[in-house]
Amino acid sequence: AYMQAILLFEGKRVGFFTSPHLVKLNERIRINGKDIDDDTFCRIFAKVRQVAEELEKEGLEHPSYFEFLYGMGMLAFEENDAEYIVLETGLGGRLDATNSFEHPFLSVITSIGLDHTEILGDTIEKIAGEKAGIIKPNIPVLIGEAEGEIKQVFIDKARCENSPIYFAEDIK
Repeated sequence: AYMQAILLFEGKRVGFFTSPHLVKLNERIRINGKDIDDDTFCRIFAKVRQVAEELEKEGLEHPSYFEFLYGMGMLAFEENDAEYIVLETGLGGRLDATNSFEHPFLSVITSIGLDHTEILGDTIEKIAGEKAGIIKPNIPVLIGEAEGEIKQVFIDKARCENSPIYFAEDIK
């Protein structure tokens, strides 16, 4: 939300994809600081559903709920000629649908906690490894909170990807 606010303040056209929603599903897809309206939501839903059905006919699996919404968001952002897109991962990072975005301007990892352990791993280091999966080759990464072994997980991944790494605690 902070990145969206900064970009909007700078007069940029911004798409914002987040989860979960708090009140209404439309909240997950924002364009220039506003939730997409119901008509746009329904129109984009129909387009993405058509693509999903075509993929199923070709033998591929139907996208998950999150993947479907992500597809809707990307279509909405394309239709509105977004200059910048802020994507929040749904779960983890490495296998998250948002990680399919190949060339971000910046990757950001905020904090790491023992959540979704049944999917991401049962230790903080394993979870950090999954979150580090969003680090892309030669793309800067900003890390919010990291101590000890977790910090080293991010450093090692950034080094493997030749990505500049910055820790919030070091930025003055």
